[in-house]
Amino acid sequence: MRHTEYGATLVEVLVAIALAGIMLPTLATALVTSHAGKATAQRQLQAGSLLREATEAMRTIRSGNWNDISNGIYHPAVAGSSWTLASGSETVDGFTRQIAVTDARRGTNGELVLSGGTADTDLKYITITVSWTAPYDGSVSGEMYLGNWSGQ
Repeated sequence: MRHTEYGATLVEVLVAIALAGIMLPTLATALVTSHAGKATAQRQLQAGSLLREATEAMRTIRSGNWNDISNGIYHPAVAGSSWTLASGSETVDGFTRQIAVTDARRGTNGELVLSGGTADTDLKYITITVSWTAPYDGSVSGEMYLGNWSGQ
């Protein structure tokens, strides 16, 4: 004689529904987060490229004519076949790029300081920032000192 347990099947179905209820939202969240992370990583990569380009432009401008570098907010621009500094920031493919040029400062012992001290006329402190707002707000930046090594 065969004995069938109908309640066991009902319990198995309820357990399967409960597991699906736990797993599906977790998988959906992981998928959305992965997609957002990919977009952010792609924007950071593009911004890094714009940052490196501005860094190289500043080195090229310094090598060409030290007197072309003065305090202010700029962006790199091409004039003819060389880099120049154009006033203000620029927008490139949804990115905002700017180069802030300030006097480098030296303390009483000749060490570089961020504030106070005296201005070094043969050294500039450069901050390059690339920011974006889509799909999420973000930015990358770099800092460097440029010196008048050629004695112009």
